Amino acid sequence: MSQAKPEAIRAVAMTAPGSMEMRSYPYPHMDRDSAILKVEMTGVCGTDKHIFKGEASEIRGKSIFPYIGGHEVIGTIVDIGENAARTMDFDHQPLKPGDRVALAVEVNCGKCWYCRHHYNNTTCENQVMAYGIHPNADTAPYLRGGFAEFMYIVPGTSLFKIPADLPTDVAVFVEEFAVAYHSLARATGPFAAVNEGFGPGGSVAVLGNGPLGLLHGIMASIHGAGLRVATDLADLRLAKAKELYADVTINASNTSVAERLQQVREITEGVGPDLVIES
Repeated sequence: MSQAKPEAIRAVAMTAPGSMEMRSYPYPHMDRDSAILKVEMTGVCGTDKHIFKGEASEIRGKSIFPYIGGHEVIGTIVDIGENAARTMDFDHQPLKPGDRVALAVEVNCGKCWYCRHHYNNTTCENQVMAYGIHPNADTAPYLRGGFAEFMYIVPGTSLFKIPADLPTDVAVFVEEFAVAYHSLARATGPFAAVNEGFGPGGSVAVLGNGPLGLLHGIMASIHGAGLRVATDLADLRLAKAKELYADVTINASNTSVAERLQQVREITEGVGPDLVIES
């Protein structure tokens, strides 16, 4: 089942640091193993900001420009191949046009030693692609980033159905929340029964409370954190941290390092937080 296909798709491509342009691309060719997604909302990652500012011209040793950014994507399936409909969903549910989904950023080969032994997403020896990063926007089928009206979903992608009652402006944080989930999972890895690793009741300090820092604070709370400290340079972000998770907030723009260390030691019996998250 397919919906009407537009003749051309608009996308924003970054061609150099500080330089972006509106481009037009053909509707991608689809086969039995791929899909087309209509983008509803895409988050702007800190990586995109650093690239725009000229602080990164390569990612994982590969050139970026020109690229269609955007990997924090929520969209609706408008076209899907028969094989993809059976296999793309991470939880092995059937997919169909009209389903609202999030997508995993990387598409790994699934066959190398690292994939077979469940290493993380940076270790695959034959990575197929990374949405919003590689390959670049001059390489067909072009539309692999969320800063476009539609996206081509390559074979082997993992999709995740979004519940109907979850608003899109909340669902768009799924990818970032996955980062926070795995960060806390790493911190809790050692044997918590003898206080190795972070566990319920442990204190935590989150340094930097943009979207990712806030999500880390929320995830620490889900893990049962005791005292939760948030630092940032902006009162606006600290107020949001206080609203969402923080017991104590510290503005780093009007305190010295020594003052911040002293304040945190005073509220943690002189030893400092059990876990520090630099975000």
